[in-house]
Amino acid sequence: MLSFQQSPESFFVDEELFYEPQGQGSHLFCRIRKWSMSTRALKRKISEQIGVPLAHIHHAGQKDQLATATQWLSWPEAAQKSSLKSGDGFEVIESHRHEHALSIGHVKRNHFKLLLTAEEPQRVAVFLTERQGSFPNLFGPQRFGQSLKQVDTDHFVDLLRGPRSKNPNTISVIQSWFFNLWLLRHLEGYGRSVAEDELWMRVGGKQFFESDPDEEILRRFEIGEISPSGPLFGYKVKLRASEQAFLAEMGLEAEAFRRWGKAAKGTRRPLFVRPSEYLATPTEQGVTLAFGLPSGSYATMLLTHLVAPEPLKQGLACWPDYSERARFLLPEPRLDHSEEAS
Repeated sequence: MLSFQQSPESFFVDEELFYEPQGQGSHLFCRIRKWSMSTRALKRKISEQIGVPLAHIHHAGQKDQLATATQWLSWPEAAQKSSLKSGDGFEVIESHRHEHALSIGHVKRNHFKLLLTAEEPQRVAVFLTERQGSFPNLFGPQRFGQSLKQVDTDHFVDLLRGPRSKNPNTISVIQSWFFNLWLLRHLEGYGRSVAEDELWMRVGGKQFFESDPDEEILRRFEIGEISPSGPLFGYKVKLRASEQAFLAEMGLEAEAFRRWGKAAKGTRRPLFVRPSEYLATPTEQGVTLAFGLPSGSYATMLLTHLVAPEPLKQGLACWPDYSERARFLLPEPRLDHSEEAS
């Protein structure tokens, strides 16, 4: 038996940027540890404390609320009316000057540590070690919010066609839902096999390229260097014929995204990612699972892939709810012939 409930005591994440602050410049970079608080709430608290308008406080990536998380924030030093001090729910780790502000996309990877509860820690650690490898790069439930767990695709089709929302995140959530649908369709039809006309991406990169799935491409895919990609649908992103047909099944075409503006141009996202620095370590209470993921990939989706692969393929409504304690029965270890004989 294995169980997990996400909380600041069981879920840890540390953000790694593509670069280090230079030590000089007009912007102040602060590395902050927070717990039981969203990135948005953290920024509001800091804005109130230092007197910098919320719009001028920048982050590179959102971090889970049900976690102990370290992340970088930046703001123009000249706008600061008082110095930042640790407060309720967060602490300041370090600060440096830099020549430009943080921006979305500046995160290279996130380093995770999950504390799992297990009745047989050694066996569970072996099981998790044997399961390591690439996993479907699905957007996790937190991308959609608790209120959207029971909605269906028609909801998002209507949302896309309906009045344009003032919430800038709405179009991104719509694109994420359709991406998940496409990836689940891929898993149903191909599993980890690939089609002849895949558009490939380097994991952690933004550019895609066309290539036949020759021996070298498949080798790079197997080691997690590249992955076939899927669309975050939009009016400008390149789509394969099968992806256009997928939109048509829902009565949509790429032009339907245009009225949502620049945020709806679309892009592509790897269908699979392979965790780095993966390590499952038995402890007295269970197993510590540590790994790194590229920015935008979800630790909860890796965990679900490891311990509940079939529900993973069935979509959001079937995924474990880690805000409550989720329990899993793992397969019994297979006996080798010598053990069977004895």
